[in-house]
Amino acid sequence: MVKKLIIKNIPEAADIIHYELQGGFYIETESGITLLGFLKESCSIPENYIKEKIQTIFHNGNPVDDLKTTKLYSDSVVAISGAMPGIVGAMMRIGSPYAPMRESITDKGDAEGITGETILVKLKLFNVILNDYGKRFSENGVIFERESVTRIIRKCESASGKNFLFSIDEATYDSKNIKTLSDEKYSLSYNF
Repeated sequence: MVKKLIIKNIPEAADIIHYELQGGFYIETESGITLLGFLKESCSIPENYIKEKIQTIFHNGNPVDDLKTTKLYSDSVVAISGAMPGIVGAMMRIGSPYAPMRESITDKGDAEGITGETILVKLKLFNVILNDYGKRFSENGVIFERESVTRIIRKCESASGKNFLFSIDEATYDSKNIKTLSDEKYSLSYNF
């Protein structure tokens, strides 16, 4: 079970967490779900937004063209972006006319794995998607690896110029004792 960590009374935390979403955070979902199902159901992104705004998707480092056939399993990493600039951006875009040039690296949705288990999928948000959805994800609490949580807390100390209190599952800790974090992942949120 992932413990809840809440940063309290550090206004800078919102921007710091928002920025960290590019490096990746975790969303709970069901193993074997399609990429489209994951974005709609697990991420609560409307299908019309997916069709209109999400122009580039990578699954485990490979570009994706078909969101209905690509399935997610344990250790899946998904990166979503609006249109990326330049010829490389054009090549990586979903349904790009240049897609045949990247055929050998395109995720064709043929991966198999155990279905029906609850898993964590790492999600990375970029450009317009980060601007449109980052705040909503971070306000609801996002699951980060311990390394990211430590970095966020250190950045909050630096930005605020002081040590501060945070809580983990109702217990209070001082940020100067950040090395006591022992779990691999934490659901991180903030309040002012």
